[in-house]
Amino acid sequence: CVIGAYHANPSGLTDAGKAYVFTRAGVSWAQEQILSASNKSTSDNFGQSVSIDSIGSIISIGSPRSNPGGLNDAGSIYIYSRSGVTWGGENILSASDKSNDIGFGTSVAMSGDSSRCIVGAPLTNPTGIIDAGSAYIYG
Repeated sequence: CVIGAYHANPSGLTDAGKAYVFTRAGVSWAQEQILSASNKSTSDNFGQSVSIDSIGSIISIGSPRSNPGGLNDAGSIYIYSRSGVTWGGENILSASDKSNDIGFGTSVAMSGDSSRCIVGAPLTNPTGIIDAGSAYIYG
């Protein structure tokens, strides 16, 4: 289980965000790890959206207010993989057509077998239609 806390303040950075990973043993849940972006900054909202595959080996985390390439609120997603009981191997993705204020990572969903990830960017302007939004599929 993964839970986003996008208003968390890791390293004192307001609203940079965190994600909490829990595992279940029988009827009990235990916190396994706390994740935050390696390149975190104020107001990134890391953890606004989260998804985990059905076997619990890949996590995707949206950070829709991050600033990839110096673009304001273009957004990113972070993909983590499990090795034993540790989550690592952070990969950072942003939209191929990223631009200011598109909110890439506002929503994210991982397929059950982790072969595909779909990411929402609600403020893109496809074919010139303002804020129509786009979905990006990785696989």
